[in-house]
Amino acid sequence: MSHISDIFSQHSDFIWSIIRTKVNNEDQAWELFQNLYVTLATRNLPSNIINIRSYLYRAIINQIVELARKRQRQRQLLQNVFLNLKILIKKEPPRNVSISKVDKILEFMKEELSYNEEKAIILKYLEGYKISEIARKLDVKKSTVSSYLHSGIKKIRLLIKERPGDFYE
Repeated sequence: MSHISDIFSQHSDFIWSIIRTKVNNEDQAWELFQNLYVTLATRNLPSNIINIRSYLYRAIINQIVELARKRQRQRQLLQNVFLNLKILIKKEPPRNVSISKVDKILEFMKEELSYNEEKAIILKYLEGYKISEIARKLDVKKSTVSSYLHSGIKKIRLLIKERPGDFYE
C-alpha cells in the first residue's frame, strides 16, 4: 500500500488534472479519486508497467466509465421506483411492482428527507410537475426546488448504495 501512496504522492497533480478535465462535479471528482486509490491499493500492480502515467490515465478512464454505469443503474432504479409509485397511487393494476421496495423508498423519504425535499420529489417525479410549477406551489425560487431535488435524490442514492440488496433484484 505504501507503493500506491508513493505513486499518488508523486502523481497527484497529474491524476487531478485528468479527473478534472473529465468530470465537472467536484463531489464526483473526489469520489473518483478515492475509488481510484482504493482500487489500485487492493490490486497488485503489474510489474511490467513502462509508463505509470499511461497506466494511471487508463485506470482513471475505467473508473469514470464504472461510475457512469453505476449512476445509470441508480437512475434506472429511481425511475422504476417512481413509475411503480405512480402505478400504485393511481390504483392501476401493478405490472411487476415490488411493493416492498417502493414502500422502503417511501418510508425512507418520510423519515430522512425534509418535508420540502420529499414534496419536491413527489411533485416532480410522481405528479410530473415542472420545476417552475413546483416553485410556485412551495413558494420558493426555482433554484431552491432544484436544490431540494438534488439533495433528496442524493440521499436516496446513498441509501441504495448502502443497502443495494434491499433494492436490486
